[in-house]
Amino acid sequence: MGQGAEDAGGYEIDYDPAYEGLWHAEPRWANETPVSQMTTQHVKNALRVARRHAGTSTFECDDDKWEDWVEILDRELASRSQKRKAVAATKAKAKQPVRGAKHKMQCHCGKHYEARKADIKRGYGRSCSKRCASIRREFGRAPAKIIE
Repeated sequence: MGQGAEDAGGYEIDYDPAYEGLWHAEPRWANETPVSQMTTQHVKNALRVARRHAGTSTFECDDDKWEDWVEILDRELASRSQKRKAVAATKAKAKQPVRGAKHKMQCHCGKHYEARKADIKRGYGRSCSKRCASIRREFGRAPAKIIE
């Protein structure tokens, strides 16, 4: 605690609210938002501030405190990036919905391809590519044939 008596010029150690929730990663300072409830941008900004204070603090105990916060915030960002990668992987694995029935077609150039039935009804999908479509228009070639 403090040294000496109050009447003899002793002092009281100041309460540091930044230490209160340090080991649970729930700060009781600033806006009192637990790290787990902060947005990712908020965590990044808090990490930047903690790194700046860790490098410029005048007392060793303050330096240790800010280094602890840097470690906590780094762990939180790393866990969030792992979660984001896992979500992206599951979305990539999800099967894309079928957008419509398709016909197998054979272009005048001999290439096999698939075209949607709805597109064929509208007059599209009669060639395998834009190049073949322009050749078909210029030279009067027959449209693609339905194989299946």
